[in-house]
Amino acid sequence: MDLVQLNGDNRADYVKIFPDGSVRAALNTRSADGRIHWVDQGIIAPGVGQPGEAVRFADMNGDGLDDYVIVGTKGSVRAFLNKPADGKFHWEATGRIFPYHHEKAVGDETGIELGWERDDVRLADANGDGVDDYLVVGPAGSMDAHIRTPNTTNWTKIDTFAAGTAAGPRARMRLADVNGDRKTDYLVVGSAGAVHAYVNHMAGMSDGNWTEHKYFAQESFYPDTTVAFRDVTGDGKADYLVIQGDRIQAWENRGGNHMPS
Repeated sequence: MDLVQLNGDNRADYVKIFPDGSVRAALNTRSADGRIHWVDQGIIAPGVGQPGEAVRFADMNGDGLDDYVIVGTKGSVRAFLNKPADGKFHWEATGRIFPYHHEKAVGDETGIELGWERDDVRLADANGDGVDDYLVVGPAGSMDAHIRTPNTTNWTKIDTFAAGTAAGPRARMRLADVNGDRKTDYLVVGSAGAVHAYVNHMAGMSDGNWTEHKYFAQESFYPDTTVAFRDVTGDGKADYLVIQGDRIQAWENRGGNHMPS
């Protein structure tokens, strides 16, 4: 399962991705007492013949809605844009957008030799323009970036956008905007749930510029494998979540520890 932006209200919604790539969703709404209330939407995407492990959600056109994305085994990306209408979810096929080839069939990665695979790929907004970029993360947490030019098929590569940290390998890395500037930050989760944050100050097409904030979040005493960051309150800052099966606990991000205002 995951939490993604489906309807543009800036609050992350619940999606359950099934093995066949189909998706069921529940929208994150507020009840009269201010608590989060989940409204079941049923199956919102039937799948496109690709397995659930290939499915990601990311905003590939900058409209504030996360799109249904297929990441191929060799790292290719195909997007189906989120185009709601008549109170229902609709998905508009755009073809393969990385590397660009509009006519290739879904799942066809003939001739692709990028040098990395699906598990190395992350989709997140590195430069704050509203469009998610293509990030390649090495086993130790170093990261190259391919920045997408909005409304085009162009990508600009930035080598070693992040060098990684001594705090932990890729398995402990998370990418999320924790300070509300729309740029994804680099987070490292410790074994007991403590988090070091590296805030992204990228400008233009420069290499990554990161400010370290140790113990941005103190230990929650939940395993690092259960910790995620998504904005469930809609204030633009990703909150601290513990996800165990279909159960989610959330701690609202109010600036974190050791994070200047």
